[in-house]
Amino acid sequence: MTIDFCEEKTESSYRGPFLGYINPRGQIIDYSILIGEPGHDNWRNPVTPYFLTFISYVVLGDKVECYKNKASKYKNKNMEEVAKMYEEDYEKNKYEGFDDSVLRGPTERRTNKYYYDAFIKLLNEAAKNIHNQRLDIAKSRISNNEWNLLKYDLMNFFEKCYYKKDFFYSFGRIVKVHCFETYCEMYKEFLADCDYDEKWDYYDNYCVITLMSYFKDILVQYLGYDSIERALPVDDLNIFNNLFYVSHGYTEAPYKVIFTSCTNPNERFYNWLLMDWIVQRVPKMIWNEGEQRFVQESALMDYYQTEKEIILGKEIQSIRRKVPKQYREEYFRK
Repeated sequence: MTIDFCEEKTESSYRGPFLGYINPRGQIIDYSILIGEPGHDNWRNPVTPYFLTFISYVVLGDKVECYKNKASKYKNKNMEEVAKMYEEDYEKNKYEGFDDSVLRGPTERRTNKYYYDAFIKLLNEAAKNIHNQRLDIAKSRISNNEWNLLKYDLMNFFEKCYYKKDFFYSFGRIVKVHCFETYCEMYKEFLADCDYDEKWDYYDNYCVITLMSYFKDILVQYLGYDSIERALPVDDLNIFNNLFYVSHGYTEAPYKVIFTSCTNPNERFYNWLLMDWIVQRVPKMIWNEGEQRFVQESALMDYYQTEKEIILGKEIQSIRRKVPKQYREEYFRK
């Protein structure tokens, strides 16, 4: 399938430069603001909360054994309630094979809100609801919009990754953030005049931005989406609270790039390539049903091209060389 050229949808708006994706069905998704505008009517990016609710990540420097040690300390002081709290924290945060805490979903600053089994139940219920919503929409013969489809694709991804109860094994990589103390040391000059709660607000913002940096990889490499790159950060997003800036702290990039893991970029982006967009391919992650995990495609795919891809590539180069840009739409593929 060749994607229609829709550059007018990816131009700057009042929010600043465009950040977004193209889904496998060819629909463009506007992700120009990381979470969306604050308030109860936040509609702009309804999928981000699902991602932040179900991603697992290692908190580097937050040693899980410390919770166990604190529990023993308070037990010795006959402070049973405090000891029990730290014992629960230890049980919620531990993850086999890791010395640091592993957090997932909505947390209470340093601790998982749910025990693992309760978290999996929450995941399964959310996935079931989204599957049912998709079926209801299909029965009513109303087209699923790009947000519903992304939500559905993302929850399928999480169901797979948690099936063996080892997220990092099935995902094929480790998601990491620094602990609160390390973050405060990294940005101590910026945080010098902040009180404790303000530091935590900035730290929470840092965690969101760091976790969202994995979001693009998941969509492009795991789910077959394409990332439209039109913007560059103007500041360190981990310092400044750009979540609520109108432009989200981005400025227009001097280039137009699409990152994809598809195996037929010349066919899929034929029209975009004619209009001088750059398409860069990244390795695709493929679900291995037998091993119940994602594995990277063979490195040979970096060099393999079908005969059709080779022919289309030559066509694109020829048209770009011989035809002025304003006339190239006449050569678009339908």
